[in-house]
This record gives sequence, C-alpha cells and structure tokens, in this order.
Amino acid sequence: MGERCDFLKEISTKRADWIIKVYVVRMWYGPPRPNSSEVGALEIALHDSKQDTLHDSKISDVLAEVIGKEDPKDLVTKQGQESKQLGLLVEDFEKNSISCTLFGLLVDLIQPYLDGDKAEPLIVAFQLFRAKEWNGMNLIL
Repeated sequence: MGERCDFLKEISTKRADWIIKVYVVRMWYGPPRPNSSEVGALEIALHDSKQDTLHDSKISDVLAEVIGKEDPKDLVTKQGQESKQLGLLVEDFEKNSISCTLFGLLVDLIQPYLDGDKAEPLIVAFQLFRAKEWNGMNLIL
C-alpha cells in the first residue's frame, strides 16, 4: 500500500496532523519581520508533486519596465529608524501591470536611474519578489 500524503492546497486549520511530501525550490535568509534590518529568518519556497506552493511562499522573479512612479516619501519605522518608500508601477512583457513599493536602501539605489535620461526604457529585475496580491487574491496571510 502506498504512503498517504496530503497536498499543500489541502492544508487548513481544521486539522493539525498533516503528512506532506515537498520539494525545496528556493531557500534564502531574510529579516525576521518586515522593515527589520536583522537577518536570521530562513525563508523557504516549497512545492508538492502537483506543483502547488505554500500560500505564504509565493515568490517569483519579475523582469519588467518601469511605467510610473510616485515621489519618494520619508518615513519612520516602528523602531524609530528613518527610512524612505517609493511606489513604482511596472509592466512585464506580457503587459501585466504590477504596483510595488520599495523601501530603504532600494529607494536610494534606483532613484538615479529614475531621475536619469529617459531616452531608453528602464527595465528592472526583481528576484525573490513576494506578491502581496495576485489576480485579486491576497497571498500574504
């Protein structure tokens, strides 16, 4: 008799005893909580045999053109640190628009390219991009 396994899409709070078989498709270290400069939280993207992914691990790489931007805003974190935020509107090569927000050092790194010569389109590559919402579905619980 074969081993019984549950699939990732079946996981819910209705039970606590799950048997899952998954593959690690990406693994990286990140801040333990948003807007933290600490590193230490191990993030893992998992797939099962149906290629389903855990809800809170929906990450991908995005290659897109910047088609709009907000003015950078100064902000103060909960820890009292000064930072910046910048809203961008990007469009991938399939014409999907993605609204994203950059924080801290990323704002300083991209700003010269946003303010520079507009003769060529600005193409950005986001690696390990975590979408908060995709196709109207909330992905971060």
